Amino acid sequence: MLRSDHIAYTRTGTGPPMLLVHGLPATHTLWEPLIPKLAQHRTVYAIDLPGFGNSDAPSDEPLAITQLIAQLIGFTESLGFEEFDLVGHSFGGGVAATLAATIPDRVRSLVLITPLSLEPPPLVHAMKKSLVRGFVATSWRTAPKFVRRTGIRVLTRFNYGSAYIASRAQQISNELDRNDVVRSSCCLLDGFDFAAYRQRLDSLENARQVPILAIGGQRDRVIPYKHFRELCDVLTCAEHESFDDGVHVLMWQYPENVAHRIVNFVEHNRTVALERLLHG
Repeated sequence: MLRSDHIAYTRTGTGPPMLLVHGLPATHTLWEPLIPKLAQHRTVYAIDLPGFGNSDAPSDEPLAITQLIAQLIGFTESLGFEEFDLVGHSFGGGVAATLAATIPDRVRSLVLITPLSLEPPPLVHAMKKSLVRGFVATSWRTAPKFVRRTGIRVLTRFNYGSAYIASRAQQISNELDRNDVVRSSCCLLDGFDFAAYRQRLDSLENARQVPILAIGGQRDRVIPYKHFRELCDVLTCAEHESFDDGVHVLMWQYPENVAHRIVNFVEHNRTVALERLLHG
């Protein structure tokens, strides 16, 4: 992997830059099914968020969303991105939307895949309870490896649904063994301001400067579909679509469909932008 300051990332392909932001708990490997297709049209940068994969753990607890956004802006500047396409999944969708609202003049297009909803989803609500968090954190640190791996398999089945494969669960387990995932997840979640998030979404809607595509799954058990629809009701400027039997991790369930839709969306918006530039 490559590194820029505290953020680890992979770079694949040629063309204009595209930044991929994963959800929690995950790493850049979440995007593996999409990258080959996307990389035919873009230089794809898949990062590890702070505390995950090969990126440094946050030094501040919690890591405020404003600090995380500042890190990501610094990352894009260090790599010379003038403008870039931006794709986020789940919590990473919330981060991506906040980043786009912060620097709308630099984000060519924004794709949100089963993105963070307007208020904390059920699993986040549970983790905000100190007893639940303490139990999970202690259990994760002290449980034998086979118990942790069983837990990861259960979580992967919950997130991936019909897209579940044992090798992916093993890959996730190996990745998470390297990090204190409970601490890192809580550090980022606690720093996320849902009231400010709604304001950022409103600013994207009102400005209508950044083209947005939102993709949801009607069988998503992490971000319930009704919550996805509520977000779409706020972002009326966005293109919305969903998969009837789609689960939370659509990239692994429908990799060809999702990649194709992203490519068509960003290419169309690039063409529109060029035409505007040419014709004033």
